[in-house]
Order: sequence, then C-alpha cells, then structure tokens
Amino acid sequence: LKGFEICIKESKPKNIMTSYNRINGVYGHYHYDLCTTILRGEWGYTGCVMTDWWMRKDESHEFPGVIDQGYRVRAGVDVLMPGGARTGKRKPDGTLKKSMKAENGVTLGELQRTARHVLRMALAYVDTPANE
Repeated sequence: LKGFEICIKESKPKNIMTSYNRINGVYGHYHYDLCTTILRGEWGYTGCVMTDWWMRKDESHEFPGVIDQGYRVRAGVDVLMPGGARTGKRKPDGTLKKSMKAENGVTLGELQRTARHVLRMALAYVDTPANE
C-alpha cells in the first residue's frame, strides 16, 4: 500500500476510483478497511471515492442485511459510476433503501457523510479556475 499512500499524501487528489476486483475476498468498492480505515482514517483522505464502472453485486459478511448500494455506502464509497447491468436503467435498484431498513443497516449519518464528500468535491471545482 505504500505507493498508494504516497500518491494520496503528496498529490492530494480530489477523487479516486476503487478497483472492480476482489481484495482478500471483498470487492474494492465494498472494502471498508481499505476505503475507510486506511484511506480516510490513517492517511487522512477527505476527497470523493467512486466505484469502478462495473460494480458487482454482493452482501456484507460483516453487516448482514447490508447489500449492494448500502454496502458501498457503508464502506465509504461515495459515487456509483454507471455501467454493467444498470446501463440504460433510470430507476434506483432499491438496495440502499433495503439496507437502511435492515438491522444494523446504513445510517442517516453514513448517507450524510457520503453527500458531504460529493458536495465538497463539486464545490472544489466551482472555486477552481478553468485553466487548472
């Protein structure tokens, strides 16, 4: 992880993208330890984290009942990129709502955290001159 740590601390990116593969059995966009514990907690990253274009469906083994979009939010991934089976569909898949209703499900605070990261990113670009 040292190379990623150097990149985050020295370049201070506003956005980063998770990988679509599994890391120790967990897809990158669901990996709480990588996206929250290490990236945000240890390295101090405050930017926006997004999925790769091909987010895979799965349920959390750590938090039963938290699935797909809820699992992504719980892990600390803020933006779902388009692609995969969702291509051409305009309606939400309902998994975030289901995960909010589950025992130990996604909380309002987790949703607010995700919204804060997205809004912070959008506002950062508003304040950035066009030539940067």
